[in-house]
Amino acid sequence: MPGHIRVRFAALVLLLLLTPAAGCRRSNPAAPGPSGSALDTLWPNEDGSSWTYHAVWRRGSGYGGPVYSTPDSVPPAPSMTDIAAALGDPSFIAVSGYDSASYELRFMGMITTESGARKQNLYETLVRPGQPIAVATSRPGEAAFLTQLWRARPDLRPRLAARVPPAGMLADTSHTYASTFLHGYAWEKTARWIGTYGDLDTLLAWKYLGADLWPGSQFTHQLVPALASDIFLYGRILPPRSVRTPAGTFRSATVCAYLVDFGVSALTDSSGNLVGYTRYYSYARVWYVDGTGPVACYERSLLTVGGDPTGYGDITLGLTSLPPVLWARRAW
Repeated sequence: MPGHIRVRFAALVLLLLLTPAAGCRRSNPAAPGPSGSALDTLWPNEDGSSWTYHAVWRRGSGYGGPVYSTPDSVPPAPSMTDIAAALGDPSFIAVSGYDSASYELRFMGMITTESGARKQNLYETLVRPGQPIAVATSRPGEAAFLTQLWRARPDLRPRLAARVPPAGMLADTSHTYASTFLHGYAWEKTARWIGTYGDLDTLLAWKYLGADLWPGSQFTHQLVPALASDIFLYGRILPPRSVRTPAGTFRSATVCAYLVDFGVSALTDSSGNLVGYTRYYSYARVWYVDGTGPVACYERSLLTVGGDPTGYGDITLGLTSLPPVLWARRAW
C-alpha cells in the first residue's frame, strides 16, 4: 500500500474512534432526541448544502461461509443487539485492496426517478485522488446496493436485470467505493422519516431515520418489494456519542446502527445446479449531528451467516468539509 494512503487511512481510523457516550434523558417519539436533536434539524436540506467525506475502502476475504441443505436450515441474520456489539469491535484484517476517495453529497434542485417519484435531488460525486471515477450513473450509492443484491441473490438476477441492465449500472465498478448506507438520489424528509426513493417503484426505497430518536428505538423497512418479500433494512438508535472526523470533533451525535438482511439465497454452480442455501447481510452505523447532518459512517458489506467477519470489505467515511451555512451550526 502506498505510504500516503497508509498514513491517511491510519489517521482516519484514529479520528473515528468514539469517545464515551453522553448522558441521556427521557424523550417521547415526537420530541427532540436525547442529544437535543429533532428529525427536522438532524439532516439540514437547504438547496446547495453539501457534505464532503474522505472515504477509505478495504477488501475483505469474501469467504462465503457454510452452505446449508435447505432454506429452513439457514440461520437468521444477526439481531440488532449483535450488530451493535459487532460495531463496537473495530478490528478488520484486510486481504488486499486498500484505496481512498473523496465522496460528496450535495442538494441540487429536484429530480424524478425512472419510476416517477419526484423528490429533492441529493447528488453524489465520487472521485479518487488524481483521477475522476467515470460513473454510469449519478447515484453510485444506489448502484452499490443493487450490486450487493446482485451478488447476494442469484435467484433475483433475471428480474433485476430486466429493470436494471447489468451492462449499465451493475457493470460499473466505480460504486465499489461508494457507500450503501450513506447515499443520495431522490431524497425526502417528512415528520415521520428521512429516506430516499429509487427506480424500481414509487415506494420509499431506503429509510435513514424514523421520528423516534430515543436510544433503543428501532424500525424495520422492507427493501425492493417489487423483487422479493424477504429483504429488509433494520435500524436502531444507539446512545449518543461524540465522534472525531477530519473536519473536527462533534459532540453528542445521534448514532443509528443499520442491518440489511438479503434473505435466503439459493446457490448454484456454473452449470446452474443447486448447491445449497445461505444468507448474506451488510451492516453499518452513521453519526448524525443536529444542525449539521451525517458526519461519519462505517459499514461492512456482504457477510454470510457463519462466515468470515470481514465479508467483501468495509468503507469508512469521515467528514472533511461542508459549506459555511452549515459550519455555523456545528456542535462542538
